[in-house]
Amino acid sequence: MTREAALNDAEAPAKAAAVAAGARSDTIEIVGVGDVPLTHLPGNATRARVKALGEFHVCRLRPTAARLRPLTRSNADSG
Repeated sequence: MTREAALNDAEAPAKAAAVAAGARSDTIEIVGVGDVPLTHLPGNATRARVKALGEFHVCRLRPTAARLRPLTRSNADSG
């Protein structure tokens, strides 16, 4: 497998991880790509790293998150 093919294969999991973390899928961009040769392993092994970012998907918040009260002195003891 070539270096370019390995980095291309790493893009899909990076995008999926960004969506799983709450990013909107239509806003995801690849912002970092890198590879590190693993010289201690045989066969020209390389670690590929791809960083994907996207805008936060506000609509995916859990309904309970909207009902949380900020902690103030008046409600700190009431739980």
